[in-house]
Amino acid sequence: MIATEEQLDKPALLRKTALFAELADDEIQSLARQTRVAVYPAEDEIIEEGADFDEESDGMFVIISGAVEVRTGSTDGTDGRLLMKLGPGDFFGEMALLDGRPRSASVFTVEESQCLVLHRWDFLRELRKSPAIAVAMLAVLSGRLRAMNEAAGRPE
Repeated sequence: MIATEEQLDKPALLRKTALFAELADDEIQSLARQTRVAVYPAEDEIIEEGADFDEESDGMFVIISGAVEVRTGSTDGTDGRLLMKLGPGDFFGEMALLDGRPRSASVFTVEESQCLVLHRWDFLRELRKSPAIAVAMLAVLSGRLRAMNEAAGRPE
Protein backbone atom coordinates (compact mmCIF):
# COMPACT_ATOMS: atom_id res chain seq x y z
CA MET A 1 0.00 0.00 0.00
CA ILE A 2 1.30 3.42 -0.94
CA ALA A 3 1.21 5.90 1.92
CA THR A 4 1.02 9.65 1.58
CA GLU A 5 3.86 11.83 2.79
CA GLU A 6 1.79 12.90 5.81
CA GLN A 7 1.07 9.28 6.80
CA LEU A 8 4.72 8.30 6.97
CA ASP A 9 6.90 8.44 10.05
CA LYS A 10 10.03 9.46 8.17
CA PRO A 11 12.35 9.47 11.22
CA ALA A 12 11.27 5.90 12.08
CA LEU A 13 11.83 4.78 8.49
CA LEU A 14 15.33 6.26 8.47
CA ARG A 15 16.07 4.75 11.90
CA LYS A 16 15.25 1.25 10.52
CA THR A 17 18.04 1.49 7.94
CA ALA A 18 21.48 0.31 8.96
CA LEU A 19 22.95 3.47 7.50
CA PHE A 20 21.18 5.77 9.97
CA ALA A 21 20.37 3.44 12.87
CA GLU A 22 23.03 4.85 15.21
CA LEU A 23 22.28 8.53 14.71
CA ALA A 24 21.03 10.73 17.53
CA ASP A 25 17.33 11.63 17.50
CA ASP A 26 17.96 15.24 16.50
CA GLU A 27 20.12 14.12 13.57
CA ILE A 28 17.44 11.67 12.38
CA GLN A 29 14.75 14.35 12.70
CA SER A 30 16.82 16.83 10.74
CA LEU A 31 17.58 14.33 7.94
CA ALA A 32 13.93 13.23 7.80
CA ARG A 33 12.84 16.81 7.17
CA GLN A 34 15.04 16.82 4.05
CA THR A 35 13.55 13.69 2.48
CA ARG A 36 10.75 13.46 -0.04
CA VAL A 37 8.60 10.48 -1.02
CA ALA A 38 8.66 9.07 -4.54
CA VAL A 39 6.70 6.20 -6.11
CA TYR A 40 8.10 4.18 -9.00
CA PRO A 41 6.03 1.78 -11.13
CA ALA A 42 7.02 -1.87 -11.65
CA GLU A 43 9.87 -2.43 -14.11
CA ASP A 44 11.00 1.20 -13.89
CA GLU A 45 14.65 2.26 -13.94
CA ILE A 46 15.29 4.46 -10.92
CA ILE A 47 19.04 4.84 -11.48
CA GLU A 48 20.91 4.37 -14.75
CA GLU A 49 24.44 2.97 -14.60
CA GLY A 50 26.99 5.53 -15.79
CA ALA A 51 24.56 8.45 -15.56
CA ASP A 52 26.02 11.69 -14.34
CA PHE A 53 24.95 12.53 -10.83
CA ASP A 54 22.72 15.62 -10.62
CA GLU A 55 23.59 17.22 -7.28
CA GLU A 56 20.32 19.05 -6.85
CA SER A 57 17.81 16.41 -7.90
CA ASP A 58 19.59 13.08 -7.48
CA GLY A 59 20.21 11.30 -4.21
CA MET A 60 20.03 8.15 -2.17
CA PHE A 61 16.91 6.07 -1.66
CA VAL A 62 15.41 4.21 1.30
CA ILE A 63 12.82 1.63 0.25
CA ILE A 64 9.51 2.02 2.10
CA SER A 65 7.61 -0.63 0.13
CA GLY A 66 8.25 -2.76 -2.93
CA ALA A 67 11.46 -4.30 -4.23
CA VAL A 68 14.33 -3.36 -6.51
CA GLU A 69 17.26 -5.07 -8.19
CA VAL A 70 20.71 -3.55 -8.51
CA ARG A 71 22.39 -4.56 -11.78
CA THR A 72 25.47 -3.77 -13.85
CA GLY A 73 25.53 -3.97 -17.63
CA SER A 74 21.73 -3.98 -17.83
CA THR A 75 19.60 -2.11 -20.32
CA ASP A 76 16.13 -3.23 -19.23
CA GLY A 77 16.38 -4.87 -15.80
CA THR A 78 16.41 -8.43 -17.12
CA ASP A 79 19.95 -8.62 -18.46
CA GLY A 80 23.40 -7.84 -17.11
CA ARG A 81 24.71 -8.98 -13.74
CA LEU A 82 22.43 -8.99 -10.70
CA LEU A 83 24.37 -7.56 -7.75
CA MET A 84 21.63 -7.56 -5.12
CA LYS A 85 17.93 -7.53 -4.45
CA LEU A 86 16.63 -4.98 -1.96
CA GLY A 87 13.34 -4.48 -0.13
CA PRO A 88 11.73 -2.38 2.60
CA GLY A 89 14.29 -0.85 4.97
CA ASP A 90 17.15 -1.27 2.49
CA PHE A 91 18.88 1.68 0.84
CA PHE A 92 20.76 2.37 -2.39
CA GLY A 93 22.47 5.26 -4.12
CA GLU A 94 24.58 6.16 -1.11
CA MET A 95 27.95 6.10 -2.91
CA ALA A 96 27.03 8.89 -5.31
CA LEU A 97 25.48 10.76 -2.40
CA LEU A 98 28.95 10.94 -0.87
CA ASP A 99 31.16 11.42 -3.93
CA GLY A 100 28.87 12.90 -6.62
CA ARG A 101 30.38 10.61 -9.29
CA PRO A 102 28.45 8.82 -12.05
CA ARG A 103 26.24 5.93 -10.97
CA SER A 104 28.09 2.61 -10.64
CA ALA A 105 25.04 0.40 -11.28
CA SER A 106 21.45 0.54 -12.48
CA VAL A 107 18.50 0.06 -10.14
CA PHE A 108 15.21 -1.36 -11.47
CA THR A 109 11.93 -1.84 -9.64
CA VAL A 110 10.66 -5.42 -9.46
CA GLU A 111 7.24 -4.19 -8.36
CA GLU A 112 5.73 -0.80 -7.61
CA SER A 113 8.04 0.73 -5.05
CA GLN A 114 7.83 3.68 -2.70
CA CYS A 115 11.04 5.32 -1.49
CA LEU A 116 12.27 8.11 0.69
CA VAL A 117 14.69 10.20 -1.36
CA LEU A 118 17.45 12.27 0.21
CA HIS A 119 19.11 14.65 -2.25
CA ARG A 120 22.86 15.14 -2.10
CA TRP A 121 22.57 18.90 -1.69
CA ASP A 122 20.35 18.48 1.39
CA PHE A 123 22.48 15.66 2.76
CA LEU A 124 25.69 17.67 2.51
CA ARG A 125 24.06 20.59 4.32
CA GLU A 126 23.09 18.24 7.17
CA LEU A 127 26.56 16.71 7.19
CA ARG A 128 28.15 20.13 7.64
CA LYS A 129 25.88 20.77 10.64
CA SER A 130 26.55 17.35 12.17
CA PRO A 131 29.74 15.51 11.12
CA ALA A 132 28.69 12.66 13.46
CA ILE A 133 26.37 11.57 10.65
CA ALA A 134 29.39 10.73 8.46
CA VAL A 135 31.14 8.86 11.28
CA ALA A 136 28.05 6.71 11.89
CA MET A 137 27.73 5.96 8.17
CA LEU A 138 31.36 4.90 7.69
CA ALA A 139 31.03 1.63 9.59
CA VAL A 140 27.97 0.60 7.60
CA LEU A 141 29.52 1.50 4.25
CA SER A 142 32.75 -0.25 5.16
CA GLY A 143 30.78 -3.39 6.05
CA ARG A 144 28.97 -3.28 2.71
CA LEU A 145 32.27 -2.95 0.85
CA ARG A 146 33.78 -5.88 2.75
CA ALA A 147 30.75 -8.06 1.95
CA MET A 148 30.98 -7.19 -1.75
CA ASN A 149 34.71 -7.98 -1.79
CA GLU A 150 34.07 -11.34 -0.11
CA ALA A 151 31.30 -12.15 -2.58
CA ALA A 152 33.66 -11.34 -5.45
CA GLY A 153 36.40 -13.50 -3.90
CA ARG A 154 38.72 -10.54 -3.36
CA PRO A 155 40.77 -10.00 -0.22
CA GLU A 156 40.22 -6.90 1.90
